[in-house]
Amino acid sequence: GDWQMASYTFTRRPVVVEAVVQGRRHYVVGIHSKSRYIAGGRAMWESNNGREMARFVREAVHNRRRIAAECCRIRRMIDTILYPEDSTAALLVCGDLNSGPELDLFDEKYLLFDGVQALLGSPFSSHRMVLPVLTKHRLVPEEEQYSCVFHDFIHHCRTLVLVDHIFVSRSAVKNVVAAGVAHAVWEAYSVDDGTRQDRLSDHRPVFVDIDIGKEPTKESRRQSV
Repeated sequence: GDWQMASYTFTRRPVVVEAVVQGRRHYVVGIHSKSRYIAGGRAMWESNNGREMARFVREAVHNRRRIAAECCRIRRMIDTILYPEDSTAALLVCGDLNSGPELDLFDEKYLLFDGVQALLGSPFSSHRMVLPVLTKHRLVPEEEQYSCVFHDFIHHCRTLVLVDHIFVSRSAVKNVVAAGVAHAVWEAYSVDDGTRQDRLSDHRPVFVDIDIGKEPTKESRRQSV
């Protein structure tokens, strides 16, 4: 938004694994995108100083634009490299995206979209889209659809957000056996209201169980999770 052209590199490069099982090609793309965290951000926002608050907004938007850029580049890799190699391949995209699925203040007012949406693909080429697993009620109850809990000092509330994601291609829909957020594991080894050192991680682990031996059908490629 500042009209300045600049080069960009991934904060953390995505990892791609390719495997052929029973003659069928599988890709797994692991992602850990740019953090939205801003050092000293709360002090900036609560300073009542217009210049400091504006600096916080600029940095918040900058971080979200970087997440969006990373998601767009991964999507381009999927469209230009992975799918042309084998359009029927099973694709799993997962990791800590530090965003989505709901718009926060800066997504809504400044970025105007959630960067993770760019990773899903275009509805104009729906057969190439990847589909979310962890927001499907048949797999994960709605009350468990979060992977991070934090204090939102902008809205002064405790917020539960899903920032760790698992997506699958349409050709892999029928291969999904189970999925979820491992809240019980996290809670067994963490102190919820403790410091960061009292917790396994500030994110709760997510998982998916996939039967890679199951052959896709034409019907399964048309269905969503």
